[in-house]
Amino acid sequence: MLLTRNFVNGIPDELFEAARVDGASAVRGFIHLIVPLTRPIAAAILIFTLIGAWNNYLMPLVFLQSPEMQTITLVPQFFVGQFSNDQTKILASAVLTAIPRSSPTCACSASSSAGWPPAPSSSRHPTSTPRDPRRHRTNPP
Repeated sequence: MLLTRNFVNGIPDELFEAARVDGASAVRGFIHLIVPLTRPIAAAILIFTLIGAWNNYLMPLVFLQSPEMQTITLVPQFFVGQFSNDQTKILASAVLTAIPRSSPTCACSASSSAGWPPAPSSSRHPTSTPRDPRRHRTNPP
């Protein structure tokens, strides 16, 4: 809630004033301003929620003792034993358990970065004017 509240408070009031000047109602301003601008924060909250739900490791480890009832996040732990430690199986199962965690992140990355400003196209300052090559000659005329 705090993340969303701070994000919405960061939206400039001038956007709403401009919408009112253009004749938009409060509902239309909400639909055309707030909803599109809050898509990145909604994607971030969705990613955080999915990762938090996916990373529930301790509770299933403590309470679910039978291997049939354990969640998929406990699969790498299944390959660690007292006398065996097969790293290839552990790492393969860790990759497989990371796929559902990384899929929403990849799917939502386009909408989460849509609210960011574009990167500058050159290293020059955006307000600098291009140099006139005729004024900066190295050879005398």
